[in-house]
Amino acid sequence: MNISSRLVRPAASVFQRAVFAAKPKFVTATRSNFSTSTSLLTSDKFFHVKIKDYTDLNCFERRMKVRDSHLKKLKPLLDNKTVVFGGALVGSGTNDSTTTMIGSVLVFRAETEANVRSILESDLYAKNNVWDMSTLEISEIKPILN
Repeated sequence: MNISSRLVRPAASVFQRAVFAAKPKFVTATRSNFSTSTSLLTSDKFFHVKIKDYTDLNCFERRMKVRDSHLKKLKPLLDNKTVVFGGALVGSGTNDSTTTMIGSVLVFRAETEANVRSILESDLYAKNNVWDMSTLEISEIKPILN
């Protein structure tokens, strides 16, 4: 039995499946001296966003009040793969068995960081004082696994 038949390839993570299901504009270049190919992004970039909620006692109530509308407005961005995925940041609650939402994490596909910032600033969580925009962190991601 050769070594390749003993290797088990791990299943792709949820992140990998979400990012690479987006199918941005790729150009494939193959190096003839290797049996692999490399995909290069042509225009769109990926951005990781982390933004914390305000810490006042009423923030969770504000979040829940606009949550359904917030998600509904994000649906077209998910459908066109501008938002690759997103979710709530969670922190410890008052005991070990509970968690509480303390912010959000999203991955965007966009041409520029300014495009991402514009979307975030017009979001219902920003407009309804759920997200503390002073905590906004946007980092470009260079995908290497696909």
